[in-house]
Amino acid sequence: MALTGVVNICALMLAFPPSQLIKRFLDENRSNLTSLNLSAREVPAIQGAINSQVQAIDTRLTQLEESMAQDESYEIPAQFQGQTFTDIKLESGEKVVALTLDDGPWQTTAQILDILKKYEVKATFFVVGQHIETYPNEIRRVVREGHAVGNHTWTHRYHQHSETAATEELGKTADLLQQLTGVRTRLFRPPGGVLTNGLVSYAAKNNYATAMWSVDSRDYTAPTAETIVDRVVSGAQSGSIILLHD
Repeated sequence: MALTGVVNICALMLAFPPSQLIKRFLDENRSNLTSLNLSAREVPAIQGAINSQVQAIDTRLTQLEESMAQDESYEIPAQFQGQTFTDIKLESGEKVVALTLDDGPWQTTAQILDILKKYEVKATFFVVGQHIETYPNEIRRVVREGHAVGNHTWTHRYHQHSETAATEELGKTADLLQQLTGVRTRLFRPPGGVLTNGLVSYAAKNNYATAMWSVDSRDYTAPTAETIVDRVVSGAQSGSIILLHD
């Protein structure tokens, strides 16, 4: 089945960022200068002026985007609150899937974000608390560029958790995420997909939506890129949640 889109779990579709539309407009007009009847002396001056305006707008829009992100919360639809789900049932019939990336941020996060930005795709990053502490700039960029974030615990351990330990694993990660990005999320994924070690039951009691997956890329087995692509595409259906790793 051909799939025509990739979606963010929390919203299913996010609008193209207005800042990028403005920058695209300015860039296109800047490149069209050569088609105008201008003298050789006028072109560099006009290009310089446009470059300055683009830089100023880019700086201001970044500031506005960061300001808008402050104290933001992802609203989880009522039917998912306290629930565990493996895919999204889309009544609209849209051919869309959700890309999710676990265990980051990491050294590769910037490369992933560059690719997502190039293809105008939004993803959901299930982040580990210790990693956002190590890579604060990367998690800020994830949020700034419109991707969703979910809680993947502080240490990514699989063992049994008491309620106190579960509170610390999710709470410490949530607090630091809010401190760094302004975002408070109730989206959760248990490390390793383990459902019986106390984390999921704690998440359910606290109205987290536990997002599992319906398509496993098995990229953690270090296959070739072609194998990953074949595995994902062959298993994907509309509403699938695809498991990848940062």
